[in-house]
Amino acid sequence: MSMSRVTLMPCAPYDLEGVENWTNAQAKYGWRPRSFLFLLPYLSVLEYSPGHGPYRVTHERPNNSSRYACRMPFVFRYITEGRPPKSHDSGDIRQMALSTLVGMLALPILFSIRGLSMFGYIPDMLGDLSLFAAYPIYTAIVSVCAACILTILVSVLYTAVCALRARPGAASGGFFIASHIAELIWLLALGAQLILLSSGVSFYPVI
Repeated sequence: MSMSRVTLMPCAPYDLEGVENWTNAQAKYGWRPRSFLFLLPYLSVLEYSPGHGPYRVTHERPNNSSRYACRMPFVFRYITEGRPPKSHDSGDIRQMALSTLVGMLALPILFSIRGLSMFGYIPDMLGDLSLFAAYPIYTAIVSVCAACILTILVSVLYTAVCALRARPGAASGGFFIASHIAELIWLLALGAQLILLSSGVSFYPVI
């Protein structure tokens, strides 16, 4: 029976050098990535397979099914056995960063219409600040959603700058993880909003 464990990949998928360094650091202890979790793409399932490596990131999927290949999220690349190059093409890094950017925006675009509609009352409520205290559930959920949206925007802008400059940046992994956590929290907040509305709670202020 093969051993496996889940661990954090601390770099963004488009950070070629970072992914390769992290993968080969795991290989020193006999571990290699088997897959990445769907909703948490920065968490990798590692399998115990000593005596293999080094590993590199490539866009070519091995034709032989018996060869090792782990598909990375968003960037349409694979981790395979092979020595990493000394330097990576800037165009490839830029393309991978843009692919990551699209992946980071996928979920927000899907529920942005429902999510952004709840902010429609804010301008009127600013004229009567007591309404924020009168509707604490609405205020709490709007605040959570606003913080999540701000986190996503900052993360996306940082990734866009990295894409234009073809430089992953030391903080790229942190921004990538933060954006996905914010997306999940935003989704949970919208779910709570729908549950409250369906149960008849006076959620929205009547202005």
